[in-house]
Amino acid sequence: MKENFFDPSEYIRNLQQLLVSDKKKIGFLFGAGTSISYVFGIAKITELVEKELEEEVNKERYKTAIEEIKTELGNKYTVETLLSNLEQKKQIIGKGTLNGLKESEIEALINSIKEKIRKLVSVHTDKENIVADKLVHSDFAEWIGKANRKHAVEIFTTNYDYLFEIGLEHNCIPYYDGFTGSYQPFFNGESVDDMSYLTTQTK
Repeated sequence: MKENFFDPSEYIRNLQQLLVSDKKKIGFLFGAGTSISYVFGIAKITELVEKELEEEVNKERYKTAIEEIKTELGNKYTVETLLSNLEQKKQIIGKGTLNGLKESEIEALINSIKEKIRKLVSVHTDKENIVADKLVHSDFAEWIGKANRKHAVEIFTTNYDYLFEIGLEHNCIPYYDGFTGSYQPFFNGESVDDMSYLTTQTK
């Protein structure tokens, strides 16, 4: 009986052959962990948001509410599930209280958490601490710039990742992310689906 085994070198050779050919269309899919060395993961964000909430005016009430929700959610507790839980309770609370909070307090807590998350993940605004030429995203963009391919390289991410844009711009690589306009950019979904639109630009 023939024994089956996984040979990674075979897949690497196939990938190299694919990249060598300049006529094949190629796309890259990057997961949410691609930028983990620069953007905090969900566990760390949860920890930091909780710590920052300790500075809030209603910190004791928030702390009590969050501890109760932690018990409700068990192992599924993260800042994401916390927000979902609060949003659901806001819809049904009426004039009563849940986890010791009124509707207005739940809404204030939701807004506070969202604002803290926004600040934590907006690393693209902290230009002093992001050295573009040290990003792996810049290395990838540099390869795109050197690869003389017939078709544009396509990049897919599981979440919107500014670091790829920083890397591409650092290497002066033209790219199209689906947004049109400069005053109030809008997302042009049809142009993304149209493979003949800006055929030479990285997408």
